[in-house]
Amino acid sequence: MRVTETAHWLEGQDWADPVLQKPYEIRDGLLHIPDVPGVGLEWNEEAVAMRGRLLNLEARQAHGPSPGLICFA
Repeated sequence: MRVTETAHWLEGQDWADPVLQKPYEIRDGLLHIPDVPGVGLEWNEEAVAMRGRLLNLEARQAHGPSPGLICFA
């Protein structure tokens, strides 16, 4: 965001917050990007794995076992 021409346009989406170690902070209407290498996002591996297991379970309940399903056990 810091280097794009449209950096002043940002639509906030908090749907990914549960799977991030530390979601971006929005304060006073501004997005505060951490001063760390890269984009400053790290996955919460436990939350990602849990979400994968839930998606797998939901798919199995809706469609039955399938050889194409990925298991996040």
